[in-house]
Amino acid sequence: LVQCLLEAGKPDEARTNVFAAAGIKPFDAVIQNTMGIVQAATGQNDAAIKSFRKALQLDSGLLEARFNLGLGLYRIGEWEDSQRQLRLFKDKSAGRAEGDILLAACLIKLDKSADALPLLEGARRKLGEKFSAGAWKLLGIAYGHNGQGSMALAALGKTAELDPSRAWTWVLIGVEHGIAGQPSQ
Repeated sequence: LVQCLLEAGKPDEARTNVFAAAGIKPFDAVIQNTMGIVQAATGQNDAAIKSFRKALQLDSGLLEARFNLGLGLYRIGEWEDSQRQLRLFKDKSAGRAEGDILLAACLIKLDKSADALPLLEGARRKLGEKFSAGAWKLLGIAYGHNGQGSMALAALGKTAELDPSRAWTWVLIGVEHGIAGQPSQ
């Protein structure tokens, strides 16, 4: 119900419902995780992170809370902590592609693109046509940081193909990351 309310653009109703559920079952990890999702959706990132941490205290094996904590930490620029949470998620989730992509984004932020590249390539193989424009952008950046200019431009071109409303974005990203001027390899 809460997810449906969020998708319908009714975050206040979602918050009311999840807080009511938390009042009835305050020690339920799934409810704490859901509360964090609602808090994150309404811009309460610090509160969301606390809810995800509480969910994990209640059930350290709740993978969705682990992923959500990693995402929340990423959103506030806590990339080292985000990376740790996402590595734990990866270790227990049999390499779910969304976790690999977010972990790769953290690694790129931490200037560890060489470590990000195999995660992104693996996610691309797993997802096939469902590999998003944003994931292609990350792959392009990782290729560029690893001196693979032609691969970087091809990946960034795929970003533009999938999201034509932002076609110039890939050019600017290429320039920003020093990719555009690299010779083909």
